[in-house]
Amino acid sequence: MQSAPGTAPVPSWTKNLLWQSSGPFFIRWMTIAETRFSRVGHLKNSLNEGQAVLVGRDGQEIEEECGRMLCELIDEVGERY
Repeated sequence: MQSAPGTAPVPSWTKNLLWQSSGPFFIRWMTIAETRFSRVGHLKNSLNEGQAVLVGRDGQEIEEECGRMLCELIDEVGERY
């Protein structure tokens, strides 16, 4: 996270949200890598009713072990670039 919540411009699409959310903020990606769905499809997120991480929304909280495995896969792909 590069700024505190509420410091970025508010996108127009947020008016349609049906849930409470924090104010928008700026982020800077530390790793950018193309990760194929087939590499992460087996990862299930217990904090999202056991669904695959593929179906999580942006900002979806991920269970610790699942998040660690996801980061390891992303780092593995990122090292190739």
